[in-house]
Amino acid sequence: MGRSAQTSDRHGANGLKDVSRAVAHLYLQLYGRGPRCTHASLGRDSLTVILEDVYSTEERALIRNGRFDLVEEMRHACAAEGERMLRETVEEITGRRVRAVLTQVSEDPEIAVEVFVFAPPDAVEPTEATEPAAP
Repeated sequence: MGRSAQTSDRHGANGLKDVSRAVAHLYLQLYGRGPRCTHASLGRDSLTVILEDVYSTEERALIRNGRFDLVEEMRHACAAEGERMLRETVEEITGRRVRAVLTQVSEDPEIAVEVFVFAPPDAVEPTEATEPAAP
């Protein structure tokens, strides 16, 4: 059984829906507006959440006036602040350790993407005594 099936089975058929809902709720907390639609897909080593219709009225006004750069900058700053919450939420739902969270936003279509890159299942947390691998 592949890792995708294991994660899905372990957390029930609604595991991906749970992730989508949780990320949408965190977007509401971080940006003051949640997405209209979300979709999550699970790969062997990653989880991707696509969020549609994500911008606030103010962000849409900036975009209309050619200032997507400001929206993108603000979104990335908020994403950096919310990364810990996103990471912990996905780890709790999936039971997998997240080693990276990648956030991207698109001007048109109005889409945001959160990619969670998992640590290998047998990965050991690094410690100060851990020696780097030989080249």
